[in-house]
Amino acid sequence: MYLVVSVPVAWQASNSILNNDGHRYTSCDEASTDRKKAVPKQANISVYVSEDGKKALKNFLIERNYHDRCPHSVCVVKNAAEADHHVYKPLYGQQVAFRLKGIVQTDSGYMAGVGSISSLGGIIEDDNFVASMPFVHPTATQDSVDVMLTLPTRLQKVKDIKEPSYWRGRLPSRMIGGVYYPPISNVSYTPLPLTKQIVVAGRLCGDQYADENGLCTYDRDLDELERDLNGDASVVVTEDGKEVMDTCPVCEYIKRGPCKDEFLSWEGCLLNLQDGEELTKCFQVTRELMKCYLKHEYYDVFTAGVDTKKYGDFINSSNESDK
Repeated sequence: MYLVVSVPVAWQASNSILNNDGHRYTSCDEASTDRKKAVPKQANISVYVSEDGKKALKNFLIERNYHDRCPHSVCVVKNAAEADHHVYKPLYGQQVAFRLKGIVQTDSGYMAGVGSISSLGGIIEDDNFVASMPFVHPTATQDSVDVMLTLPTRLQKVKDIKEPSYWRGRLPSRMIGGVYYPPISNVSYTPLPLTKQIVVAGRLCGDQYADENGLCTYDRDLDELERDLNGDASVVVTEDGKEVMDTCPVCEYIKRGPCKDEFLSWEGCLLNLQDGEELTKCFQVTRELMKCYLKHEYYDVFTAGVDTKKYGDFINSSNESDK
């Protein structure tokens, strides 16, 4: 068991930050790389956010006058055991979506984003850990980041995070991943209204398989155990020896959600197109399907990282078939 007691650095706003050795950081990525070099990589399971996602989150922070904060990767499981990696390995390298729903922070400077993670397999939730995205100062120590990672999990013990209401109070002590974290006073949680929530794309990966750029290097073909267990469940061999796809996993995922009817209308329109007919014949059902995707968190994995302005322009547009 380890006791973590960390004192955050003084937070100051500027375009470049001096670290304790006098080095001036010019970017979040540079500071993050230095922090990773300074300590052994932890066995966390994380979502590594895309570059576009990082920019969107950084702009979100700047708009709220947090000029000196950098978005971190989203921790899904902290200090993951081998059994945890076994559960999540089938998703390693796959695109997922992170929806930022609220912010938990302390008067002493700790700050983390709270939200949901979704994939084509559904919502990703761990029984013992609440997904957390630390918003870190470039000079923050790894110990400080570790404390920020635990804030949503500790908050969940005293407040239902899924309930969108402001909260302020004291977080009790907690054992997380075999580490003891002492209580923290003066903690607040601010939920974001739906119109202010941000959805970003990323890749799920075990930290030991992520390179310095956040790319997942895990290769399932080189993992003998995973290869033997999983095989290729979606391929069926027909009587004439041909391999064909048994089903469309993406289609099945869509139909399990609230946009099933819109999807079936869109699919039916495409399948019934006659030779020579233009795709614009299906413009209306395509628009309705996209509108439905945007209304439901279930489809974040499809809408994460899209240009919302262009998406909105398409939804609000019309063509000749509407007239």
